[in-house]
Amino acid sequence: MQKNFRALLIENAIWFTGSLILAIMVWIIAVSQNDPVETWRLSPRVPIRVIAPDGIIVTEQSEMTASVQLQAQRSVREAMAADDLIVRVDVRDLAPGTHIVPLEVQTVRQALVIDTSPRQITVSIEVEESQLKPVEVVIAAEPPLDYRYDDAQFSVLQAVVTGPLSLVEQVESARVSLDLTDQRTTYQGAAHLEPVDANGEVVEGVTLEPSTVDVTVAIEPRDDVKPMSVFVPIEGDLPQGYVLRSFSYDPQQVYVSGPPDVLNAIGDTLFTPPVDFSTRTGDFELTIPIQLPDPRLILIPNRNVTVTVGIEAQIVTRQLDAVPVQVIGLTADTRIQIVPDLVTVLLTGPQAALESLRATDVRVIVDVSTLSPGDSVSLTPLTTIGDGTLANVSIQVIPATIDVRMTAESTPEVTPPP
Repeated sequence: MQKNFRALLIENAIWFTGSLILAIMVWIIAVSQNDPVETWRLSPRVPIRVIAPDGIIVTEQSEMTASVQLQAQRSVREAMAADDLIVRVDVRDLAPGTHIVPLEVQTVRQALVIDTSPRQITVSIEVEESQLKPVEVVIAAEPPLDYRYDDAQFSVLQAVVTGPLSLVEQVESARVSLDLTDQRTTYQGAAHLEPVDANGEVVEGVTLEPSTVDVTVAIEPRDDVKPMSVFVPIEGDLPQGYVLRSFSYDPQQVYVSGPPDVLNAIGDTLFTPPVDFSTRTGDFELTIPIQLPDPRLILIPNRNVTVTVGIEAQIVTRQLDAVPVQVIGLTADTRIQIVPDLVTVLLTGPQAALESLRATDVRVIVDVSTLSPGDSVSLTPLTTIGDGTLANVSIQVIPATIDVRMTAESTPEVTPPP
């Protein structure tokens, strides 16, 4: 009885185990069919985090993101996002310098990391440093010349520069750049600080504390410098048939230095020698001096005036009536009939060029060299003016076409002698 019971128990255990294994296999097959295992590359790429101890700064990193290949069931893939992964490199045990460090990947879901691209990156690390640097000012643009300014006053005289040791050592000062253009009263305001090297170039990759400072620059008028307008007089009229298109000169204002009593007595305008227009028929540019009324005065800077003038010919239209139509290319055995044989010519161009033009200087020509007896056509006439050297003149013939009819020259009949 005891042997039979033991045999029955073992047999039932074997059957139970086999049934359990079969059930598990059926469950795995069913799950794999409904939720199969897939391999894919996660998109978008995952940022690479650098784990560094306090006092260490990453100055260079060959790659900022990584592509991660994963394997998991479809349901896990559908729920997976880039935030579910952490890709990092650990430099906590590394000395300052450049190192090749493998990537480490952690995931919060049941997914297997198959591969990463890249598998390792190059990282440069340096010791973080802080140093005091002096605050200096650069006047990018000065106030008008008739004002003077004093040295800038700052709310702080030094700033703390923090960053990688190699960059902090390049910083010579914390610079303030001021633009005082048109500033005629004391300047007061907050100015941005920039870390600069010995060449005045901005050093990137460091921070300043404070980043701004309050700046005061005292500005006051000068009694030995005065701004004055410049006037360029004109004399003479342009030749007949020409008009002034533009007139400009530079500078139109200058600064004059001299004794205060002289500056107060000379008024507000300086003059140049006059510009003569009487012989000018085209654009021109010339440089002329500024005349100072007192030898004790000095121009700041010492410069002349450049005058630019635009002159153009006045455009007019002349009408020439009853201009005969001339025929060329006519052979001896043909006759021609043209209608009309007199035309009107309109000439548009510079007045000076057209005033002296005579009607006989204009030729209207019809070329019939390509026509044959029996042809009846309308031709556009050719026009010439004088020797053909007249420029900038447009010509219009009225009517625009000439009717031409070609016939054969008739031969007189010869009566034979009796």
